[in-house]
Amino acid sequence: MKSFLLTLVCTFGILFIGYAQPYNYTLEGFDNAIFPTATPGPAVETQYISPTGAWAIFKGYTVTGTDPCPNDGTNRALRFLANNAGYVITPTLLQGAATLTFNTGRTNRNITYYTSTDNGTTWSAANIVNSGATACNTITVTLNSGVINKIKIANLLANDVGIDNVLITSFTIVPPLVTTTAASSITFTTAVSGGNVSSDGGAPVTARGVCWSTSANPTIANSLTSNGTGLGSFISNLTGLSPGTTYYVRAYATNQSGTGYGNEITFTTPVATPTLTATPSSLAFGIVYQGAFSTEQSFTVTGVYLSPATGSVTITPPPGYIISLSSGSGYSSSLTLPYTGGTLGPIIIYIRFAPPNYGNYDSNIALAGGGAPS
Repeated sequence: MKSFLLTLVCTFGILFIGYAQPYNYTLEGFDNAIFPTATPGPAVETQYISPTGAWAIFKGYTVTGTDPCPNDGTNRALRFLANNAGYVITPTLLQGAATLTFNTGRTNRNITYYTSTDNGTTWSAANIVNSGATACNTITVTLNSGVINKIKIANLLANDVGIDNVLITSFTIVPPLVTTTAASSITFTTAVSGGNVSSDGGAPVTARGVCWSTSANPTIANSLTSNGTGLGSFISNLTGLSPGTTYYVRAYATNQSGTGYGNEITFTTPVATPTLTATPSSLAFGIVYQGAFSTEQSFTVTGVYLSPATGSVTITPPPGYIISLSSGSGYSSSLTLPYTGGTLGPIIIYIRFAPPNYGNYDSNIALAGGGAPS
């Protein structure tokens, strides 16, 4: 009993290994005795293992006669009878497929082929090539894909078709091709760039973006953005930059072969100067009677790159205006705002117009301190 069980295990193990034998990227002429010779060939898809790999055949068989190329009486070819929907499936293509070539001894035959990227679980739409008017023409199909791993060649015609000398060349996957977009919207700490992936190199682009550094030739080991996958253009937002600094930027795109980089661009962020800003830049109060108060309005004050790093900023409105940090109360003729880390705000300042005399009161609010121009 143990010996019988062991024999079964070994037999199934051999079959499994044979079924998985991949293509070795050499010419298959179907001359090996392993291939079927009985008409019309196997009625179910059947694997045949030759030195080139494990081929699957349905309703096809090898013959001499009119189908082989060359027709020398000993050479064989794989024949598919008319109206039989026979086909042959290649072994697994571990290195993809750049080109498919084969011969047929029949003239003016439309031959159908399909490709698969999931080992034959699903197939592409049908593609048709014609054998031409001369027997044994070499039919060449350009595929250029690193992800195709099976090809099916079929006869869907009302005529016999012969297939001989099948050769598939391997496809070398290379890193994607990508270009870098010039930088724009440059501020003290941010900028916008991006790129365009024009070729995936033969395999899906799994990551893309831009990388940057303060040294030339940045890589994905430096700062980077992640901007999706696949072909096409993308926009990248660079953040965390330092003022007054020159940056080197390259777009990148990654596939299973590696990472391709675009042309290098450079830009320089503005030099950090102490700056105080009031927003909005103007307010209109209209006509206010002497001794009365206008409707309360507000503006926002911000400060960046202030020097020294810790200090204060004084806000002084022109005569006739009063300001406060609180809406509706606490109004005075000036405010002193402390800051730390060289940054102020944003802080909302409330303002009212209270004219002591008749006249026009068009003037500017003074912001002073932190080394910023008044």
